[in-house]
Amino acid sequence: MMTANSKTRTLNVLSMRGTDTSHRPRTHMYSTKVVHLTTEMDCEKLPDGFRFPAMLKLDNGAGSIGACVVENRIELKKKFGQITSTLRNDSDFPGIGLTHGNSMMTMEFFRRN
Repeated sequence: MMTANSKTRTLNVLSMRGTDTSHRPRTHMYSTKVVHLTTEMDCEKLPDGFRFPAMLKLDNGAGSIGACVVENRIELKKKFGQITSTLRNDSDFPGIGLTHGNSMMTMEFFRRN
């Protein structure tokens, strides 16, 4: 249940290359790098090769509340601080699913040309 509830965990499972069989989709071909963020310090510890722009969104919960595109590490840290200080628990925005916390995730964002 926790894997399905966490967007980071779900995308990490999808990015693992499994056996190539005709009845299983190759999900690793359609996933991107994902980083779980719990503190502002995590924003400074992105892995080498992480590219911007990036998508920043709540790791748990439904909808697009708090989701945004960030252009660099400075903007990532600023937006992370703004969103996590505003959305702390379910009473801050009822119904979006913050019962498991307000940690966030960031992933590479691909613009459609």
